[in-house]
Amino acid sequence: MVIAEALKAYALLDAAPVVIVDMPGVRQRAREIAEQFNQRAVYDATYIALAELRGCEFWTADKLIYDAVKATLSFVKYLPDYP
Repeated sequence: MVIAEALKAYALLDAAPVVIVDMPGVRQRAREIAEQFNQRAVYDATYIALAELRGCEFWTADKLIYDAVKATLSFVKYLPDYP
């Protein structure tokens, strides 16, 4: 039964209207953010860079990345603080 439920969930995800956006400069900015805040991986920095370039907030549950950037990047928000 678990496999059937997983297949149904995959089908719903596959049908979702996802738009893939290529933002020029996002990879370079992600590397800059990772370096600036001493992050070994660029993974979280990529989401932060994308939010910065799109001009929107980035909500994260990752306390470590939030604590690293909160004083400088005010658009990064901590999910437990969500109203």
